[in-house]
Amino acid sequence: MPFYNVAKIVGISPRTVELRFRKLVEENIILQSTILLNLSKIGYAGKAYISITNFPGADRCTTVNELKKIEGIFLVTQIIGDFDILAITTVKDFASIIGVMDHIRKLPSVEKADVSFFNDKTYPVNPWVYEQLP
Repeated sequence: MPFYNVAKIVGISPRTVELRFRKLVEENIILQSTILLNLSKIGYAGKAYISITNFPGADRCTTVNELKKIEGIFLVTQIIGDFDILAITTVKDFASIIGVMDHIRKLPSVEKADVSFFNDKTYPVNPWVYEQLP
């Protein structure tokens, strides 16, 4: 949201908003700011979340590093729970996700990979889309 819009909402000048923002950046309170892309405007149908389980004893870091090399995957993180790793990828069409899943399942450290599609077409992740859920 532009500084002007923030200023209008909170009732202060845009310059004050900018100065406060810069101070928060300097103090490392705000580490970065990002934009959200509308994936549908650049040829993508959405995103897929891929839950990955490694073989017992396999190194998670090796799997994470291999996943980072796969085209379309833009987030990879180790998780705790039913799966070991979560990867998020852009999806152009059904064939593209099949290709990504085939690539992942061929990694020697990967025992299992499950995919879930999401209607959210923002990149990287739109935290506000989930507010609409009942």
